[in-house]
Amino acid sequence: MNASPSQPKARPRARAWPLLALLALLPIGYAAWPTAAATPEPSAQAVVAVPARPLVIDESAPVGEPPVRRREVLEPVQAPTRNFDDYVEELVEIGARTSRLLIDGDTEGADASDAKAKELFAELMQNLADAPSEALARLLDHPAATVDCPAHDHLRRRIWNLVLATGLQNQHRTSLQTEVRESLDALVAATLVPMPQAEPLAHELCVPLDQKPYLGLAHEPIVLEFVAASGVEEFPAEVARKLLSTLWDNLQKTGQRTSEELNGLALLLLRDGNASERASAAELLLADPRYRLVVLEHLRHSEDHQLAREVAMVAARILEPQVALQVLSETAGLAGDFLAPYLVLGHREPALLQREYELQLANDTSPGFRGELVRGIGFSKDPLGVATAQLAFHSDPHPDVRLKAVFVLTANAAKTLAEPAFHAALQDPAIRDNPERLGALVLALENLANAGEINAVDRIGQQLLAAGALSQNSRTVLEALLARTLPRGGR
Repeated sequence: MNASPSQPKARPRARAWPLLALLALLPIGYAAWPTAAATPEPSAQAVVAVPARPLVIDESAPVGEPPVRRREVLEPVQAPTRNFDDYVEELVEIGARTSRLLIDGDTEGADASDAKAKELFAELMQNLADAPSEALARLLDHPAATVDCPAHDHLRRRIWNLVLATGLQNQHRTSLQTEVRESLDALVAATLVPMPQAEPLAHELCVPLDQKPYLGLAHEPIVLEFVAASGVEEFPAEVARKLLSTLWDNLQKTGQRTSEELNGLALLLLRDGNASERASAAELLLADPRYRLVVLEHLRHSEDHQLAREVAMVAARILEPQVALQVLSETAGLAGDFLAPYLVLGHREPALLQREYELQLANDTSPGFRGELVRGIGFSKDPLGVATAQLAFHSDPHPDVRLKAVFVLTANAAKTLAEPAFHAALQDPAIRDNPERLGALVLALENLANAGEINAVDRIGQQLLAAGALSQNSRTVLEALLARTLPRGGR
């Protein structure tokens, strides 16, 4: 039956909030997503609301006749010209154009194109209040782009991630101004909920939350669920550790959990927790001088090599350089051949590593620790690195430390100091007659090849091939290196 003409037209249905289904999965106690204003779908039949205006009397009517009453006609309100996907595709095109301009050497044009992209991105964030949830929905609907995917796919995904990260930042800023966290908590929760779907997605969605002030008390249950799941390998341990450490740091800074409460929980998890819980607990306790020794004592008794590496990295990143160096010296034996924390500290305080190496050399203690100090400062690109490597190569009594100095010299002084170091090392029986150490020289030769020192590669390679202690595997690696580096494969 047809509707009567007097009946009002049916209004278009409001667009559903993209993440409503996800938020329904949250544990009880999570704040609900704030109600979004209904937005009519664009349609040829869509009715544009016109605000009511009073009747206007037409004074131009002839005298003696009743005045003509008329309504003022308003222009229809214009709807936004772009939706979320329109903005993203335009940003993708601008990004691709900027890349082409840079390749062509047109830096001025590239700067202008980049400025346009920034202006359009700001317009997107201002005009579309639900842009962060739209971006999150696209990330969930589309698998991560692979290496061989078109460049536009990678750029599009980066834009989605940037919209989400910017949305979190904006929501946090608003929460500080209003002292109301509901909208921020909801967006953070929506970012957390889909993480278990796939490991790459968990790592991707963790990035805008890691070491940021967004995780709060409302997210404690789900983060603890992730940490527990990581103990049975049902959730990425690295992501769980980052989320828990960030959460604890935020709770402590905001006063939602006292230091004593968190430290007490951390001590329990350090002893009885799974790998993610132990790593997060160690990070929290390391920052407190009262509990730092507890962590180191736990490492000595547990002989947990993976935790020792976690502790070393945390120390190098968050502690004062001198304190961090003390932790590195304590964990050196358990962490093994682990360069990363020494590189971090070498960039932060290269002179400290140099002084510590000279002290350790004078006392002839901890050769493993000495070798990592040489590499940490040597690969920091500080001028002190080459000087320390030279000192180690000529003066250190331990052949493994001297080998690490060779790696530094070949990487940073290939044209001047590397070849003499190789020849001296090949004259050292402790290196020349040891297959493992001689194999390390083969790997160091790669640095000379990368520096274009072809003649030096040829001379040293022939010497290495003639060495009787070279293992068959190392000999194969060396022959392959010579074949791809030298003219006609070195023949």
